[in-house]
Amino acid sequence: KYAAEAETRLKFTFPVADIEENRKIDIYLLEEFTYSFRVEQPTRNELVLGLRVPFHKHAEFSFGWRHIDRIHDFDSDALEVNLTLVF
Repeated sequence: KYAAEAETRLKFTFPVADIEENRKIDIYLLEEFTYSFRVEQPTRNELVLGLRVPFHKHAEFSFGWRHIDRIHDFDSDALEVNLTLVF
């Protein structure tokens, strides 16, 4: 069902190693909290732990584990892989 939602994100990044002066390998911790205005209560809380590796000046790769807590339903876990192009 379609509904208006509000989502907050909080992300912490910790450097692990330097590749070059402006490129670093990072570990990140991300929390996403979703509130539904239709049901007037929170519906989802997601936690992500991941590793981000820039491998080119305009590209980075990240790999992470996401725990999805559907507050009034089942939980699930997922592995996620991202390729980000920076331009």
